[in-house]
Amino acid sequence: MIKINKRLLPDGVTIKREEDYRSNVVFNMLIEDCHSKCYICEDTVYTAPNIDHRVPHKNDPLLKYDWNNIFLACSHCNNTKLGRFEGIIDPSKVDPENYIELELGVDSELREYVHIRKIDGGDDVDITIDLLNAVYNGIKTEMKKYACQQLKNKILHEI
Repeated sequence: MIKINKRLLPDGVTIKREEDYRSNVVFNMLIEDCHSKCYICEDTVYTAPNIDHRVPHKNDPLLKYDWNNIFLACSHCNNTKLGRFEGIIDPSKVDPENYIELELGVDSELREYVHIRKIDGGDDVDITIDLLNAVYNGIKTEMKKYACQQLKNKILHEI
């Protein structure tokens, strides 16, 4: 998960409907503020970028259209997260690297595994670790297994 430095929306720019956060001004700010990366897995989002609501909006327009609740995510992370991980850390307020450390390892069956370790923090860090485990290590379906392996391959390449 990466630290996001979200800027304030320019005067006169509001988000009152989905089309607004997909507009040129808002979407381009989101791309720049998130460094063209998924805020969860840090993979570059070139194709199929998704809008993710850090706090699930559950049809609450205040959360759904709140600029501070909207982040850029890849489809893998957005689909993994859905509404299941409420209470993750806010990377626009804290640097996740101060709370969470990722390390690539091998499990007992010699499969690559991303070990996610808590450095500091409370329940929000624990929930974020659960999300990151699902993103990097979840293998419920072949599609998820494939997506997780691709992320691990990118981590290996960067190391």
